[in-house]
Amino acid sequence: SVKKFDERIVVATFKGNPKTAVISCHAPHNCSPEEDITDFYEKLSNAVQDIPFHSMLLIGGDMNAQIAQSFSLHKYSNRNGRLLSAFVEQHNLILGNITFHKHPRKLWTFRAPMDTLSQIDYCIYRKIWRNSITDCQAFSTT
Repeated sequence: SVKKFDERIVVATFKGNPKTAVISCHAPHNCSPEEDITDFYEKLSNAVQDIPFHSMLLIGGDMNAQIAQSFSLHKYSNRNGRLLSAFVEQHNLILGNITFHKHPRKLWTFRAPMDTLSQIDYCIYRKIWRNSITDCQAFSTT
């Protein structure tokens, strides 16, 4: 089944053992008003809470978040990065992109017009499935 929460969040649920839920989302830009970003994370939290804990949950999205962690492309987190980190911690999730050690060319997910590379798209999953996910990386065209 497919459920659209709003123009930024869609949840697809697949039958199986266990059931799998995939959330596709697009967060507001880092310079968006605080209210827009707060509203987005509230709706995303509601979507995550609607999915039973024993189900496989995968969130893939353009989070517009730069996060500074050990296997990350960035040295500093932006506002969206701090909010995404708090969201991940609150819901007991893992950011797959920065869990596995990768060459820097395998980390970036967005090239800005001035050729600046950023890691703003993430694959996110529940910690209980961490042993089932063995790799996660971006594939660039260069």
